[in-house]
Amino acid sequence: LSMFFGTCFITVGLMTTSVATKFYQVFLAQGLYVGLGCGCLSISSIAIVPTYFNKRRPIAIGTASLGSGISNLTHPGGIIYRVEPRIGLGSTVPVIGFIALSTLLIATLLMRTRIPSSHVRRIIQTGVPRPLP
Repeated sequence: LSMFFGTCFITVGLMTTSVATKFYQVFLAQGLYVGLGCGCLSISSIAIVPTYFNKRRPIAIGTASLGSGISNLTHPGGIIYRVEPRIGLGSTVPVIGFIALSTLLIATLLMRTRIPSSHVRRIIQTGVPRPLP
């Protein structure tokens, strides 16, 4: 559910950034919408990774965190560098929004936890985790 809300917040934030004319509008679009969206997505993506790894769990979580940070820096910058001189900044930001929407929809549809929810409830109730299958 947080993946869905994160996808919606980021898409709305990027689309409203392209039509913003005043500073407070850019602040609301980027700071509030995109910030909340990234928070929702980071919680979900980091919470799902440990369910797939037993032995090298810290390395898996670190790699997922590092990959998302590097992607957030290089992805929009590369698109702006290539597309902005051709169509202008006002049209480049919606392009970034549509690319983000398509990739986030794929991630939202494909991300699933490996451990059933009854196992998670058992850990909370007893405090003792059982080994993964």
